[in-house]
Amino acid sequence: PSIHGSASEKRDVEQVVMSDPKLPATVLRYPAIYGAGTYRLQAWIKPILDNRPAILMGTGYANFRFTHSFAEDIGLATALAATSDRAAGQIYNVGERDTPTQRRRFEDFARVRGYRGRILEVADEILPGGDGLPFPDQDWLLDSSKIRDELGFVEESDYEQGIAATIQWHQDHPNTSFNPDYAAEDEFLGKHGLNVGVAVGRDFANDLCADPAPERGFVETGDTAAGVKHRAKFLGLLVADELRSGAVAVVIVTSHESQGGAG
Repeated sequence: PSIHGSASEKRDVEQVVMSDPKLPATVLRYPAIYGAGTYRLQAWIKPILDNRPAILMGTGYANFRFTHSFAEDIGLATALAATSDRAAGQIYNVGERDTPTQRRRFEDFARVRGYRGRILEVADEILPGGDGLPFPDQDWLLDSSKIRDELGFVEESDYEQGIAATIQWHQDHPNTSFNPDYAAEDEFLGKHGLNVGVAVGRDFANDLCADPAPERGFVETGDTAAGVKHRAKFLGLLVADELRSGAVAVVIVTSHESQGGAG
């Protein structure tokens, strides 16, 4: 069944359309679409535009892979299918060839916009505004090799220009009904001793570790370097191995409450 409920089962529509031999139909299965005209990624883009000092992501969601495509590329794929006799009676998946994690995609949006805050990965169970449950451990991926091989589909958009255009559209067309609970996020950051003004990067982290690994820094953080060591039993920050730029730090936050003690 569809995750959106029995009333939204797309397969039923496909079966009806494809079962009529007099109707030369083609089914396109779209991915998540971003670009002008959709607020799909507003939960990412609005905090970036608002220049939040830190943006929270659940760890499960951050590592989730979900096939996306830029709207203009979806339009191209649709035009190819609509004008090709070979497409009649066929079903095609449409989507990017390679799908990154949501965290990596978010990093790309942040980098393209020049966002200089921090991206914090938080255990899904304690994420402000979450449902208190772990994120489902299942990727949503589409294999688009068929439409590429049979119809010659290739993206024409530039990846970074598509991201920039998407963010610009959001800035020009703000969704006034979407109001993230920044107060809850700030309360969470304060409760867990996170001062987002403190720069936490690989060098800073390793300086505070008694025996740091060469590529990973593990720190216990407070408001200052002294506070870092002082709050060691309360909260752990694991600085991620990969930083797409020096301006965006990715850290994983684990609550002592979820581990029954110090991390």
